[in-house]
Amino acid sequence: MKQEEPPHSAEAERYLLSMIFQDGDYLNEAIGLGLSPKHFYAPEHATLFEAAIESFAINGDIVIEEFISDITKNGKLEAIGGMANYIDITKELFSSRSVKYWAGEIKDRFYRRELIALVQGAADRARDLESDPHTTAAGISNRSLDIINEQEKPVTLANAADDALSLIERIESGDIIQGELGVPTPIESINKFLGSPRPGELITIAARPGGGKSSLMRGLVRHIAEHFGRTLLFSREMPMTELVTIFAQEASAVSWREVRDGTCLHEQVAKFKKGLARVKGLGPRLMINDRDRTVDQLIARIAAASRSENPLKAVAVDYLQRYDPQQERGETRDMAIGRFTMSLKDAAMQHNVPVFLGAQIGRGSERETRAPRLSDLRESGNIEQDSDRVWFMHIPEQTPEGAPQDANDQGLPVIYVQLLQAKGRGDGLGKIDLAFHRRITTFGEWRDWIK
Repeated sequence: MKQEEPPHSAEAERYLLSMIFQDGDYLNEAIGLGLSPKHFYAPEHATLFEAAIESFAINGDIVIEEFISDITKNGKLEAIGGMANYIDITKELFSSRSVKYWAGEIKDRFYRRELIALVQGAADRARDLESDPHTTAAGISNRSLDIINEQEKPVTLANAADDALSLIERIESGDIIQGELGVPTPIESINKFLGSPRPGELITIAARPGGGKSSLMRGLVRHIAEHFGRTLLFSREMPMTELVTIFAQEASAVSWREVRDGTCLHEQVAKFKKGLARVKGLGPRLMINDRDRTVDQLIARIAAASRSENPLKAVAVDYLQRYDPQQERGETRDMAIGRFTMSLKDAAMQHNVPVFLGAQIGRGSERETRAPRLSDLRESGNIEQDSDRVWFMHIPEQTPEGAPQDANDQGLPVIYVQLLQAKGRGDGLGKIDLAFHRRITTFGEWRDWIK
């Protein structure tokens, strides 16, 4: 049985190439519509389009004599189907159809070929009994969304400038929607001096084990869920059953341990119950996932949550080293971590949401009794590169008032913690003084505790 040929339109490819070789402005229009060599089905057409782009970039136009000379010198004449094919294409008559129409036809066929390949590949992976079906399903979902998103019209510099002008006008008129320019945290000093987390940012929160990164992230996502909208927390640090009581502890300012051990007053138990009811009410706005373990699963979950009519306002991953980076054969762990963090940054931008990523730091700062720095991050090159901001949680040996403190002293009800912004694209560096309340595992302003 003859195999059916994949979807394509030779007519569309030839007509569009004919148009751009007769007028270089049509090439600019095609590129502006997001057309690239990969969208062409015929290899000779893809090579011709790519060569046209190179020629246009060098000469500012497509000069036929120079174009022929270049492809001949570069050994591409055979790849474009020979001189006869080139002459045949350039002699095509102009169509009454526009570049937009032909480019749309070419891209439509390309996406249909991609979907066919996706379905066939999914079937092969599903038959492989050694593959993980959850990872396969997540990969299919991610690739499907990629195909959909690739069809969106690219934003031009002019479009971006117009959007910026419109934003300024709305700022001046006071028409900004709450949270549009950033999602305020419950800690005012962060918002004022470091800037509220903004859509599209990847913010890494790093500390030694027990340094407070998970507590800070929990406080951030609960606050955002309560005041701004839907949040998504990935936690392999704590299961859902533990997280719900920790959230109630933070909401009520009553220790769950004391409630559990029966060492608190009846009034405090009642207050804790109210906190638990408050957390229960956040159900539709605070989504917690304690099952996913790979980056493909995380990205698919974020994409699914973003498709709701109520957009995501924040995502938190607790924490990097607890997840499987899906290290491939011949790949170092650094490279796998790089794919992981790059995927999270891409998700932040694609879904227009801030993503908080917890990460552990090495023992270097602890041994040298100094504040942590970027090089202390495990697999630091990738994490630092992909993060828009890096926040370190540092516990100094003294408070700002000069009083000594030992983080291992369980008698201290409150620990002084510095939040150090070691990287901040557009926001610079900075330091915030925080108070960590041990009984209820929450952060607040140090200045409020001192009062």
